[in-house]
Amino acid sequence: MGDIRCGSERSWRGCRACPWRNECESYYCNLISDRPAVYLVCREEDDRPEPFLATLSYDEASSYIEGGDSAHPVAMPPEVYRWLERYVLEHYVPEKKLKRKRDDWKDERR
Repeated sequence: MGDIRCGSERSWRGCRACPWRNECESYYCNLISDRPAVYLVCREEDDRPEPFLATLSYDEASSYIEGGDSAHPVAMPPEVYRWLERYVLEHYVPEKKLKRKRDDWKDERR
C-alpha cells in the first residue's frame, strides 16, 4: 500500500504525500478522527477519476474540491499513520486559543 520514498515524503500507489509544517493542525485532526484517511485528489480523465495527489490534510483536499477536482478518502494504512504521527509529534505546536474581550454594553462611556 504505502512505501517511504524519502524521510519526509510518503508514496501511496504512485501518488506522493509530502508533509508541510503549516498543515500540522489538519494532520493532527485527521489522526484523532474516527477514520484517519489518505485523500486521493483526482481529475476526470475519460469519464473516470485519475489520482494525481495523495494528501493527509483534509484542508488541502477541500481546497482541490473547491477548485473543481475530486478527493476520495481511503483508510489510512497503519504504517502511514505511524509515519504521520511521528511527523506531527515532532513539528506540531498547537496555537494558543485567545479569548476575545467582550464589550461591556453597560458601560456608559462608549
